[in-house]
Amino acid sequence: MEKEIKTVLVTGGSGFLGINLIRHLRTRGVERIRVLDIAPFDYPEAKEPWLEFTLGDVRDPAAVNKCVDGCDSVVNTAAALPLYSPEDIRTTEVDGARNVIAACRRAGDVRMVQISSTAVYGVPKKHPIYEDDELIGGTAPGGGRYATVGGADAVFVISRRTAADFTAPLAE
Repeated sequence: MEKEIKTVLVTGGSGFLGINLIRHLRTRGVERIRVLDIAPFDYPEAKEPWLEFTLGDVRDPAAVNKCVDGCDSVVNTAAALPLYSPEDIRTTEVDGARNVIAACRRAGDVRMVQISSTAVYGVPKKHPIYEDDELIGGTAPGGGRYATVGGADAVFVISRRTAADFTAPLAE
């Protein structure tokens, strides 16, 4: 029997993917949605009683822990754009993801989905970008593809249930 999802945290919810995910979640019956983002949430949904916005950063473990508490699921869409500094990209993508995973583990029975960033493709040379386009990275042992995120080779291996298998970065 599937657990009913009532409260979802969307990190990076002020971005294009985040707001569209939030709107989709509402059509699927999610009762409460929390947003954690460094950018203001300037959408009409901000006035809705079912939305709780926190201006904060996934790189701040205390902010992440506070937002995860009481959630059934977390979708980490927080990402630094390819035009940001390599350090901001690395700390947001790698350290931020670590903080979200740690908060989900600490909170207990919380499902987590990690969303990748287009930063793995660098500044686009063409549009649209497809999953099989060249990554700024290489091939991992065993043939898997990985991406260089902000100058660090990172491989995200996340268990669907517990987020138990997580490795990043491989090398800096």
